[in-house]
Amino acid sequence: MKPFLEDFFQYNESSNDKLILLLQKHGNKLSKNCLRVFSHILNAQDIWNKRILGISQHYGIWEIHPSESMNTINRSLHQNTLDILEKSDLNQIISYKTTKGLDFSDAVQDILIHMVNHSTYHRGQVTMMLREEVDEAFATDYIFRKR
Repeated sequence: MKPFLEDFFQYNESSNDKLILLLQKHGNKLSKNCLRVFSHILNAQDIWNKRILGISQHYGIWEIHPSESMNTINRSLHQNTLDILEKSDLNQIISYKTTKGLDFSDAVQDILIHMVNHSTYHRGQVTMMLREEVDEAFATDYIFRKR
């Protein structure tokens, strides 16, 4: 499972990198919502990483990042996730509170898979906004990475 998750997170990081390039290229032409949704992808990964580690989150769930800082944040989050993947028991159950204060418990591997699925969902939204706002986008589907 770890080799699959490593590849899955490489896909996640590289897909984010591609979108960051477009966000930086078209920054002043994009809606605030486009940057907000992409920032949410980064924020959620930070929140899930911190939940697994049992420490306080760094970013607010809807905090907006300047496009100039997104590469650095993406790389840092990716490295944090790989460190978690390397050091964690994937079957370990993690208990945490949601941003709404609800208690849940999930296996580390399920959280990690969710993180990429969540990112993929929102990257699709950002891609649609890019198509509408600047008529430029690309496919970020996992299968395209595997081809």
